[in-house]
Amino acid sequence: MAIQVFTVDEGIRVDNGSGTTVWDVDNAGAMTVASTSRLTGIVTMGTAGNTYAFPAVDGSPNTVLTTDGAGTLTFTDPGAGYVWNVTDGSTSQAVADTESVTFTAGTAITAVLGGTRELTITNTGVTSAVAGTAISVSAATGAVTFTNTGVTSVAGTT
Repeated sequence: MAIQVFTVDEGIRVDNGSGTTVWDVDNAGAMTVASTSRLTGIVTMGTAGNTYAFPAVDGSPNTVLTTDGAGTLTFTDPGAGYVWNVTDGSTSQAVADTESVTFTAGTAITAVLGGTRELTITNTGVTSAVAGTAISVSAATGAVTFTNTGVTSVAGTT
């Protein structure tokens, strides 16, 4: 079989028979698809080593495409498989993705969990505190903030 290479100075255009362009490659190599397309096999985006293998069927409702790091895409539940641990330094409690942790206000303590991944505990009885990595202390309000950047234990005295 012989493969013939053509040189096209103005690009290639495919019309649908009614004069509408449905596929076009300009002379700079940019491709435009103006209708529904079907791709089979491996899809390459960007460089030659950046390939993706899409699932053969659509995913279930509320699933997302995830990659295995090697380009194979699958539909998965975005919250599935996440487990984290709450610990007091000696006892650990696992919390799965379908469970929750509730911080309830108590005597002199108010807990607020914000969208910034911070847990702020305001204590009006703080007499001294030392700020450090992932810990900030407000001199004005006495608020002690622990930021989720690797805190493994917290200890203190009154």
